[in-house]
Amino acid sequence: MGSLSLAEADPVEDYRVLARTHFWADVLGDPRQLSCLDVCTGTGRWLQAFSEMVLRPREMTASFDCVDLCSDSLAHLETRFPQIPEVSDGRTHCMDAGKLDALGCEFDLVTNMHGLYAIPREILRDVVGSMMGTVAPGGTCIIALGDNDSFYLRYSNELVDCGVMPARYTSAEDVVNVLKEIGVEFECVRVDYIEKTTCDAELRHFLENESGGNTWPAGDDRTGKALLSVVSPTVKKFLDHYMVGPDVYHFPQSTLVLLIKRRPA
Repeated sequence: MGSLSLAEADPVEDYRVLARTHFWADVLGDPRQLSCLDVCTGTGRWLQAFSEMVLRPREMTASFDCVDLCSDSLAHLETRFPQIPEVSDGRTHCMDAGKLDALGCEFDLVTNMHGLYAIPREILRDVVGSMMGTVAPGGTCIIALGDNDSFYLRYSNELVDCGVMPARYTSAEDVVNVLKEIGVEFECVRVDYIEKTTCDAELRHFLENESGGNTWPAGDDRTGKALLSVVSPTVKKFLDHYMVGPDVYHFPQSTLVLLIKRRPA
């Protein structure tokens, strides 16, 4: 057997699940080259999965502009670009997601995949509007986020109880409310899956690197608090609900994928 690709080797399932959803053929159409903007891109795990599992089978390439507030994450992403042949051009921007008009460009595809959890709800409308404003005529903005029933949101309530932050993560329902307030048409696709861990190392990685410790820039005080909270008694009691065997946990995840299409010119 050959070695796993980088997307296949990712220890967390979330982005592979999104890359396997049914709507990509309709969203992408049949161009050979796309211009993409990925917002709250982190270290590029979504870009990796999208490139390998969506673009590669279609023999497509894309230019990517990637936005995040964490310069450390973007530096890691820049090391990925040369390893992904589907990336025809890759650029990073350490900037506020609410000020994307400063890029001065429009894109065929604008994505934010599991990236809005830490956006305060009082500025969520500005961030969503900023993303929609960068979509080219005929293009699509896609926002994927856990809903209030997902483990990501339930875990954020535990972080509130541990004093990590004052309020839960922003949820998919919050984004839906913003879209309705703005008055734009959108399609909603629900994606359910189970995130599974089978040993303590996998559990710690999932909690520390995907559920809490990766939510804010590395230097943010909340990052350290989130990492320490993993071993707190209240979190351990909460996690017991998801244990299905010795060191084996199953975490139900429910994600809403919101597709906002801009009319062709």
